[in-house]
Amino acid sequence: GVFGGDSVLHHHVTIELSSTLATPALVEVIDRVPVSDDKSVKVEGVSSRPDAEPYDQTERGASVRGGMRWRPVVPAGGKLSIDLEYRVVIPSKNEIVGGNRRD
Repeated sequence: GVFGGDSVLHHHVTIELSSTLATPALVEVIDRVPVSDDKSVKVEGVSSRPDAEPYDQTERGASVRGGMRWRPVVPAGGKLSIDLEYRVVIPSKNEIVGGNRRD
């Protein structure tokens, strides 16, 4: 910020699922949040609905960082939304390469 504070980039991701099946459907949804090796940059989970579990996909032989997995049941002929919120906190002395494209 303006007075030497951190820049906070808030992200909200919605994944919408719908089913035309006559029975409920168990699905697996996998996504990733950013990670950083820079100790001054923090990625903080805010919320997940439904709750996500950490996922590193080691069973596929290709480990990932920041993985998240949901296993919701989509109702028969229905819809379901997955909501994920996280924020990235960057010290004001740092800059995002390419700038903040959301401005």
